[in-house]
Amino acid sequence: MLDGFDIVYVARVQVRRIMSATIVVGTRLAAPATAMGRVLLAGLPPAKRADCMRTIPLVSFSSGTPASRKELTADIAQVAREGFCIIDHQTDFGLRSVAAPIRDRNQNTVAAVSVSASSMTYSADAIRSELLPKVLATAEKISIDIGHTELGLVNLPD
Repeated sequence: MLDGFDIVYVARVQVRRIMSATIVVGTRLAAPATAMGRVLLAGLPPAKRADCMRTIPLVSFSSGTPASRKELTADIAQVAREGFCIIDHQTDFGLRSVAAPIRDRNQNTVAAVSVSASSMTYSADAIRSELLPKVLATAEKISIDIGHTELGLVNLPD
């Protein structure tokens, strides 16, 4: 979830590997440097997003992290248009991530879901062709579960 200019992990499923990220529930990361953070920034209402782009601290974890507000703003606009984010080597070299928004019944982005994988395991094409469809489907299922529904399955009071 977005908290100020950071994302905060509220749930995490970790697979067993010899090497794995040390991200646990409660971990905070700079939103501009993460796929989930960019999805959450892209999901802000336009005026709030524009204000955020003017004030958000620019952080650099790698040479792939946007170095200017103009570049970050363009990246976030692209995420908003596409409805997902794929990043390569932004927080850690060799790490690729794909994220999609979780939306409430009013189509407001309230959280994000992502998958990260080693660039040695998944090529950029494999991330797009194999993992992106699964992440998008998972985000949609979670969105339906929390009350966003085009199917009329859930009718929550305001």
